[in-house]
Amino acid sequence: MKFSLISLAYFFSRLPNFSCISSFISIFLIFLPLYLAELNLRSHHSESANQLVATI
Repeated sequence: MKFSLISLAYFFSRLPNFSCISSFISIFLIFLPLYLAELNLRSHHSESANQLVATI
């Protein structure tokens, strides 16, 4: 994961300055689904943990 982030950062650093906004938007579009998926996983884990505690 880190290597892909570094290569993404290098790729965007090679772009001209006028595309800085578009690169920021594309980075945001890449990381938003990952962040939402992580939040979904965390909430799912906490729900299953709560159900486990309730059944015990």
